Amino acid sequence: MLKRFVVAAVLTALMGSLVLPALAQDEEIQIAPDQKILVVDPEHKAEIMEKIEKELGGTVIFEYEKIPELLAIKIDPSLEEKLKDLVGVKDIYVDVLMPLPKPIREGGFRRPGWDPRQPKPKALEITSGGDWGCDRIDCEEVWFQGVNKVVQPRAQAPEPRQFAWLAGIGLLLAGGLALQRSRKGLLILLVFAVPLALNSCVGAVSPIKLGDGVLVAVMDTGIDPMHPDIDSNINAALSTAINVGPYNNDCTTDPGGNPCDAPWDDYYGHGTFIAGIIAAELKNLSDAPEKFKKIGVAPKAQLVSLKVFPNSYESVIIEGFNQAIARGINVINMSFGYGPLTRTSLDDSGTWPYFRCDLKGTPDDPVDPPLEVAIDAAVAAGIVLVAAAGNDGVNIGAGGQAVTPASCKGVIAVGAIDSSDRRAFFSNYGTDVDITAPGEFVWSLCETSGFGSICWNAYNYGAANPLYQPDLGTSFSTPYVVGAAALLLSNGVAPASVLPRLQSTADCVVHPNPGLDGFPGSGTVPECLLDVEEAVLGTQNGDN
Repeated sequence: MLKRFVVAAVLTALMGSLVLPALAQDEEIQIAPDQKILVVDPEHKAEIMEKIEKELGGTVIFEYEKIPELLAIKIDPSLEEKLKDLVGVKDIYVDVLMPLPKPIREGGFRRPGWDPRQPKPKALEITSGGDWGCDRIDCEEVWFQGVNKVVQPRAQAPEPRQFAWLAGIGLLLAGGLALQRSRKGLLILLVFAVPLALNSCVGAVSPIKLGDGVLVAVMDTGIDPMHPDIDSNINAALSTAINVGPYNNDCTTDPGGNPCDAPWDDYYGHGTFIAGIIAAELKNLSDAPEKFKKIGVAPKAQLVSLKVFPNSYESVIIEGFNQAIARGINVINMSFGYGPLTRTSLDDSGTWPYFRCDLKGTPDDPVDPPLEVAIDAAVAAGIVLVAAAGNDGVNIGAGGQAVTPASCKGVIAVGAIDSSDRRAFFSNYGTDVDITAPGEFVWSLCETSGFGSICWNAYNYGAANPLYQPDLGTSFSTPYVVGAAALLLSNGVAPASVLPRLQSTADCVVHPNPGLDGFPGSGTVPECLLDVEEAVLGTQNGDN
């Protein structure tokens, strides 16, 4: 217990900064007044940096080589007016902290009538990779097809290999007939017919890929490189901690003073739990020595740790996007954000919105805010962005509030359902939520140092197997969708088509009542549950 309190105290101290007075119904916003993000003209960027450092006594924190329209600096706040006078500076934003979603623990976020120390019985059904969530969205059907390299036929236009098969058969017949009359027939048979026929036969079986070749970045608290269920799927060469200037997210020692296994290591546990849902390694569970071995949605994808916590300021998150673009990342898991806030919130002076992006359902700003510039750059680089909808149980979107980055255009926002297909009692809902996934007491991986704060059931109540535990939150709904995106990308679906494919194959329901079990409901807004099998295979053999 003391270890967990140490972790919480360390994170609180590191994340702390100045807190602005909160607007009505809005979350408090933590800012760093001497850290600014500039929107600049790329042609004047070098000149701007030189003047900031030589004339204004400031420091460039992040140059953002892959996002040339942005620049992060540290400078005396009193010099902001001089910054505005620099040629090429279009807009100035104060740096804002993006925290992890509000935790769901003892207290207000517990259902009445059951012991909060015990996981729900459904969570103990160890099926489909040790997780009722993967069982519900039919991951095992995709794994089976991937392992056996067969697919159910789809209703679609003939592919080129089908024509090759017909051509091969035709040439085989022609060659056979010609063979009766001359040796030229044998030449035809060997040179043309046999290669075509073999090609057509091989192509007739279309192996399903399980995330092969897809780079998935977990932009979070790090990933534990020592957990046996993910160690082989981590791309250590591409993993990094954002530790430039005043930001230091390097893991050097854990709270017990033990050396970390990598700078991007995770002793908090949030990123490791997410990584397990995305890409825990493919294995035969029946041969596993432990009861709760885990398989990820895309068990052949490569995990990349982009460690941005605990110093998760917006400038750091943007540097995460910059690093993702530079590293060729395909999908980013973003289980963090600030909000919910009223969609028109301004700071005390009314000069800039808290939301540094174009919100879904609103007109584009003439000058894009910093986060929107970074999102646009990532999307243009072909990266699929997926974010948690948040754990406040409120309406986000039209007629409600917003959460950043989940409410930003270009980002897939994920809400949570429970094991009874109801909206999870904590999950935000509304038009900004693009899709839902399992999120209440889903199983995944605990970091191995013993100091983690995510696997609270293990450390609080003496669970027998602390490497595998349940937890809940939209943070853990998000990686199901990230894993599904990795499956689609590895099987040839274009990044821009990922969300349409997920939504068109989802299981959608409309709850007619405004509330469920005494918790706020989603009214008539449809909630669409991820269906991995139908999205990837086009079948419903394992539909639950």
